[in-house]
Amino acid sequence: MSAELVELFHFALEDVRPNPFQTRESEDPEHIKQLAESIRAHGLMQIPTGRAISDSEVELAFGHSRLAAYKLLFEQGIEGARYFPVNIKELTDPQMFEMAVAENLERKDLTPIEEAKAMQRYMVDFHKTSAEVGTLFHLSDSAVRNKLRLLGLPEEVQQGLKERKITEGSAREVLTWLELPEDFRLEHSYHLRNWNQKNDKSIDPIIDAVMKGSNSENIHEMVTDVVDRGNRLSEAPWKWDEQLLGDGIFGLCKGCPQKFEREGKAICVNDECFKAKRHAWQQRYLQQASLLSGIPVLESEKDHDHYYLSQFSAYNSSSMNALKKSIAGHCENLRLVFDSSAVSSEKENHLKELGFPNAEILCSKRSGFCTCMKMADRGMEIKAGEDGKLDSETLKEANRLRREQDRLDTELVDAMQAKTAKVIYQALKEGSIEIWFEIARRVDYGMGNELRCRDSVTVSDIQFAIATKLAVANRYNNTPKDMVKEFNKCLKKLGLDPLDWEIEAEPQPAGKTLMEVFDEEGEKE
Repeated sequence: MSAELVELFHFALEDVRPNPFQTRESEDPEHIKQLAESIRAHGLMQIPTGRAISDSEVELAFGHSRLAAYKLLFEQGIEGARYFPVNIKELTDPQMFEMAVAENLERKDLTPIEEAKAMQRYMVDFHKTSAEVGTLFHLSDSAVRNKLRLLGLPEEVQQGLKERKITEGSAREVLTWLELPEDFRLEHSYHLRNWNQKNDKSIDPIIDAVMKGSNSENIHEMVTDVVDRGNRLSEAPWKWDEQLLGDGIFGLCKGCPQKFEREGKAICVNDECFKAKRHAWQQRYLQQASLLSGIPVLESEKDHDHYYLSQFSAYNSSSMNALKKSIAGHCENLRLVFDSSAVSSEKENHLKELGFPNAEILCSKRSGFCTCMKMADRGMEIKAGEDGKLDSETLKEANRLRREQDRLDTELVDAMQAKTAKVIYQALKEGSIEIWFEIARRVDYGMGNELRCRDSVTVSDIQFAIATKLAVANRYNNTPKDMVKEFNKCLKKLGLDPLDWEIEAEPQPAGKTLMEVFDEEGEKE
């Protein structure tokens, strides 16, 4: 018998065997009932095909639903349904398999799991590639591989697919979910659990939602919410095929099983590895910046209370200049740390021109801010040593000079205040209306009570106390150049002429009150 030869035979129902490669695992009872009624009314429109396995037995290639309909008719007493007609051909096992698949694909009878199992069997039993499977199933190579992944689903999800209670879209979201490491899923899915499931780690929130009927869109959002909690590799400064060295040797991101891709985004789901790589890359970055700038890298940032110099000098030009001189002089207190926000922030970065905008400079001195900045704030220029460096001895001497200057500045400002108070005092004695307006606005009950408690108080005492109060009101630091403006502003506000200050004026004599100084100066005048 040739492969082209077809002969029609009738076989007893019990002698008709199913296709050994049948991919459909169950029949739809309603469909069989409707098919039986059609056969009763119109007869069998298309004769099934099979192959003989003995003189009296046959294996169907396709036509299993028609066989089931014949059996139903026979059970209903239709005698003509006792024998089943089959076209007999010589068929190989691969042909039997392919005809079974073709019939089910045409009728769209297969569930996703049945289809995946059929693909797997075709590959295993007949040594077919995924591309060859795709040709039979009318799918692309990648679609075949994705379909086969469904066989890795938990049994309960596969059963839901078989029973068509779960869509293939929802099942694929479960596959994506299960590709994430278990510890990552447990850590980042806590918020997805119901209030009564919080402490029950045996309940998987995604599988639980799928089995309860959540649609694929909701499942997709839930999975995406957890995936997005991973580390985005697009934000990693290192290359995926770059080898990094730190406390250990880290594997490449490229091809790493911990690299998870979803919707065009690559996510690292290994927090520990990602943080270690980031630290190793930052340390290498800072070491390179250190070689060019000559500023050492801070050994440990843990629990430090150092000062970022840019935070101090960003709005102070003299401090900015001092910082640049400190950098040029390689102040021994300067250190480098990594600042991820430096590029996007408005503050000036002093290593940007060297190609290291994220290398932030800080002062490592813990007992207070660096001498360089303190001197700059006083308008003093720090002088480097003979070798051009700002070593500890140079900084120590500079700090001594700064403290001495602070003392002199304080004494000078005290004298300036005394002189301002004298001018106001004289104006009070003359009854300046502007001053009394200011007095009315600035009544100080604490001062009034203190004066009232004295044994004897003259009008001059009260006038002097008011004048001193007005003169000191705007004093906010000890820098003479700044206080010149403040004291003159105070006089102008009171309707008085500003003074022509001599900054080098002698401080007031020690041990004398402001009133005594005024009286002495009055006698000289």
